[in-house]
Amino acid sequence: MKKISEEILENAQKAWDESIFFKRIYAQRPIVLNDVQPTSYVSYHSISTLSDCLLNKSLLVGHIPSYFRGYRQLPMNIVESAVENMDRERRFLRAFEALGLNVERDPLRFLIFADDQTGPFACDLSTLFLCNTKCHVSISYNSQSPHWIESDIIAYRPDKIIVLSSSAQSYLISLNYDCIYFEHLDHSLLSQKRFPVVLACDIFHILAARPIGFESYFYDHNSLIVESDSHSGFCLVTKRQANFLPFIRMKVSLKSKLLQPSVEGESLET
Repeated sequence: MKKISEEILENAQKAWDESIFFKRIYAQRPIVLNDVQPTSYVSYHSISTLSDCLLNKSLLVGHIPSYFRGYRQLPMNIVESAVENMDRERRFLRAFEALGLNVERDPLRFLIFADDQTGPFACDLSTLFLCNTKCHVSISYNSQSPHWIESDIIAYRPDKIIVLSSSAQSYLISLNYDCIYFEHLDHSLLSQKRFPVVLACDIFHILAARPIGFESYFYDHNSLIVESDSHSGFCLVTKRQANFLPFIRMKVSLKSKLLQPSVEGESLET
């Protein structure tokens, strides 16, 4: 098995060889791990076009919607290959496993509360469910009014509610419904440990999940490599399966102590 340092270095060398962007980022073709400098959102504002960042352009199969419509810190769309799409699906399933839900084995009825901003992301979630599970998924955009929220819950009778809309979140937190709250990495996060949370970000889509009673979020270590930046203490995240649009040692705004590897197949729910 490769060491983490060797895997990061190989990914960086491939990115240097095949993309314009990483030739600008690194002073030379990386030879040792220290040559692989961390990147951030700011680094990508030097690109001329999205193709500067891509490896084999013929591998394109689609793009990933941002969590909030019209908001993205990167100056480009996030696109993916078939391999990267399968890896993203895996992160999605492992996040639910961390919350104690094996949705592949035990399909459930989900109701997603979204709004205009989170609508495209909600549609992408429903596609992930449909492609990988036998779960039944409905999306409600009636998240502004407590009356309509209650009416939809009665009408759809979900086993679990997924909350993307901030207005629905405010209302549902005060009640005793069985909810999973989605949070965007770059916005305020739920500090209360009594709620299950899935952590999303525009770059990695589903990043991690935090079960009830835990302070840390748990990520799929077979999909992502997470290091701690020695200067800031923030996480540096690398995609392991990156044959098209690599992200290598990407700095994200979460302290490394709050992001821990999960054990495959093990429920972390207390």
